[in-house]
Amino acid sequence: MNRILSADELLAHWETGGRPGKVVFTNGCFDLLSRGHIAMLEAARELGDCLVVGLNDDDSVQRLKGPNRPFLSLEVRGTIIAALRAVDFVVPFSEDTPLKLIKMLKPEVLVKGGDYNENEIVGAQEVQSWGGKVEVVPLKKALVPETVFEPSSQNDDQIQRLEPADNILNDSTSEMAYSIFSAMEEEIKKTGLYIHRPYPHGIQKDNLKLLKARDQTRKASDKKQKYIRKKR
Repeated sequence: MNRILSADELLAHWETGGRPGKVVFTNGCFDLLSRGHIAMLEAARELGDCLVVGLNDDDSVQRLKGPNRPFLSLEVRGTIIAALRAVDFVVPFSEDTPLKLIKMLKPEVLVKGGDYNENEIVGAQEVQSWGGKVEVVPLKKALVPETVFEPSSQNDDQIQRLEPADNILNDSTSEMAYSIFSAMEEEIKKTGLYIHRPYPHGIQKDNLKLLKARDQTRKASDKKQKYIRKKR
């Protein structure tokens, strides 16, 4: 069955097929999936029988992260998250916080990735009021290598960087997430952004020189094109 459902559809599914014994809920934008996100979702799934991920829609991501986000549409982000083995259902929401969704689904466990106190987590009081638990899972380092997303206009003020990863392809989870990131790159390129991504660790120095030379050539070409447009 489709694992990307509205809250009403998920509740109807549970009413028909039976609600899982212990529902775990977490949420996020997941605009750039990282190894830390995957580890957090896997840890969350182990805390219950069913993991539901609340996913911010495009408008709410833009309000939270700025006018140039999201890089990936709700449809793409939902498909990526739903494809992860740890995730049972993805439920999009349009509000800035998942509080309304939490009240509707009434999860037994609420999970947040990062460094939070319980009183800072949206929905914590509500979940505890019906006897549920709140768990905080520390986020690990991002999987992806250092990446620069640059608008095609070359506006340096909008460049965003991801932290580099160590030992990028050392386990099956990393390989899976790296494949997902490659697919994400293709979607990002469709938005008019181009991606400069250094090779994974272990790159030969000669290849690194070629990469730098290519970037220098690109910058020189961009300057030349700007000069030609000004002359016109």
